[in-house]
Amino acid sequence: MVKRFVKLVAICVMISPILLSSCQKDLYDPTVTVVSQEPSDLDFSTTQNVQFSLSYDAPTGLVADFDLYAENPCVVSSYGIFLKEGVEPIGSGVAVSGKFTNTKQFPAYVTELYAYSSSPFAPRLMHATISSNGVATFAVVTNSETAALQKSGTTRSTSNATFDLFLGKNFTTSDIDANGKPNYIDASKVINVSAATLNKITAAFPSGSNGKLTVPANSPYLKDATIHLEKKAKVWVTILVSDGDFTNEFGYFCYDGPQSDIPNLTAQQKADLKLISAFPQAKVKDSKNPTRTLLPGDYVQLKYYNKATGALEEEFPANTTIVWVLHPMHLTNSSINNLIKNTLIYSCTPWNPEATEELRKHNIYFNAGTANDPYICFGFEDMKNDGTWGGYFDRDCNDMMFNVQLDPINALDPPPTIEDPTDVVKYQHYKGYLGYEDYWPIFFDYDLNDLMVKYNSSVATRTQVGGSNPDTNVYVTKIEDEFNIIFDGATFHNKFSVIVPFNKSLVQKMTLINTVENTTEDITNSVEVDGNGFIIDICPDAIEAIGPTLVYPPIVPEEQTYIYKLSIELKDKVMKMSDFENNAWMAPYNPFITPYSPQKARTGDIEVHLPGYAPSKRAAAKWFGTNDDRSNPSRGQYYIGGDIHYDKDGNATKNIFPFAIHLSGVEKLPRIPAEQKRIDLSFPRYRSWAESGMTQDKDWYLY
Repeated sequence: MVKRFVKLVAICVMISPILLSSCQKDLYDPTVTVVSQEPSDLDFSTTQNVQFSLSYDAPTGLVADFDLYAENPCVVSSYGIFLKEGVEPIGSGVAVSGKFTNTKQFPAYVTELYAYSSSPFAPRLMHATISSNGVATFAVVTNSETAALQKSGTTRSTSNATFDLFLGKNFTTSDIDANGKPNYIDASKVINVSAATLNKITAAFPSGSNGKLTVPANSPYLKDATIHLEKKAKVWVTILVSDGDFTNEFGYFCYDGPQSDIPNLTAQQKADLKLISAFPQAKVKDSKNPTRTLLPGDYVQLKYYNKATGALEEEFPANTTIVWVLHPMHLTNSSINNLIKNTLIYSCTPWNPEATEELRKHNIYFNAGTANDPYICFGFEDMKNDGTWGGYFDRDCNDMMFNVQLDPINALDPPPTIEDPTDVVKYQHYKGYLGYEDYWPIFFDYDLNDLMVKYNSSVATRTQVGGSNPDTNVYVTKIEDEFNIIFDGATFHNKFSVIVPFNKSLVQKMTLINTVENTTEDITNSVEVDGNGFIIDICPDAIEAIGPTLVYPPIVPEEQTYIYKLSIELKDKVMKMSDFENNAWMAPYNPFITPYSPQKARTGDIEVHLPGYAPSKRAAAKWFGTNDDRSNPSRGQYYIGGDIHYDKDGNATKNIFPFAIHLSGVEKLPRIPAEQKRIDLSFPRYRSWAESGMTQDKDWYLY
């Protein structure tokens, strides 16, 4: 690209001799020559640190991952909460034992956060407004379920789907309190479900999003959950989770005969079966339903209906088949209940209401224990799989989950065993742009495009939840950075580097790839240690990489593609995610340029960092506090300009321009800053942002 240089302006004579030979760029205002001795009080940060306060009831050791969004990522309706298609998170995290407390960094323009979890044992959606002091306290987002459900004791008929019998002393709703808790819960069988078991179930059956079938059609667990007792036995059922937004009634039929008979029963035979309610309101107490009294782990003992005597007996005879039944209901929305009131969902697939056999599958049936110590479970999908209920469906089959206990335990062949997960892997993503002025310590044209770098970074974390010795701490395992040198509006040759601010002893391996030159370099042992961190030189010379892009008159070029990829693999369990986010991650790392010139006007002892960021050990201290810089190393202040500009007549103007800037969280800028024009002329909202002390137009770089 041919460069047309403008005529040197008068201010060049005032520049330090060491910079004179490279003074080839126009200044935006040659009459502004002096800055105040007081440092600017602006840090020009486009990020904010947010202190999380996210908690909900969960067993000790239960792990649930979540994604974070700046806008509501879900459709919240009377039918439930469903993740929208195509929404991109701005962050993520892992809650352990129902808690996540940490500091995370977000773009400054983000004012609220939504946390979405696919775990059936965590709230589906939580929301927080970021306070003025940077705290996000999350509360559960729910639909309008507030009123207690009133059930009648009428007999089931062709016009409704009410149950025939209840398990209590009176076999009626008199055995159920106002919150739907039965008085026949077997206190001797109420146990705590282990977090290890729940973590296995979470990994195997995450919650789905609207229109996507989470459980694949070929899954060995997507099957009829009807059970057949080979021996006489006592049977208990515990509720594990109620992740759906319906308040469902759960019950069962008893059939004297083999399971193979069930699909072929006549209408009269089906009508003769007694539908027995086990959990009239199968909705557990959780953050979304704090007034409920039913808890995960609550058991009821099922009773066998003896059709000869009409009695409910504690022991089921051998050769009894139990068909599970779910009656979906809504607490307050009568229009939904009118739509679904006559619908029952069965563990017997052929009995379900959809048009095809594939869509009629509403159950998962699995062993969450081991072959020697089975923990038999099944789950229900409580919505029709054809989208005819309001257009929503996900078939994650975890809207209701139950565990079955038998005495004797071998009265039933266990279903397929789900795998014991060894870890939960989650990725945190960062993206943005970096822009530099390379004439530091002298203010020049304020276009902040002498070097522009676009970055995308991914941080992988691992949480070990399985095995004999689980460790539910969240550890960073790998960092992958992509640096795209997109613009070079400079006459100096600028090197781009980063200071990685954690100890090199934590690193297993580091690799740097130049995608244009197609070179791969193992830099594990060649990086330069700098204090408690180390320096990685990413691009040795931007002009040599992409060529100079300084032209006059100014143009706005397309983004160039000269990409470096940095991979840092960490040793096992040496860095917790909380430590990484609280101390290590900076925008990204501590990025800087080193301007130098063939004429030796600069020899590599000058660095330009973001405001407030410390230099590397390579930088010469003699430049700090000179010319237009007001750094004070003794106070830990670096790369700060003067607070006020004065023109030749002594008129004061607030200094609103930094030497370097970080544009956080943006995928693509609307334009590259125009060459040789102030940044506020390329981005009109910049000035109101800076002059307001960065309280207004925090997203100025998006416009």
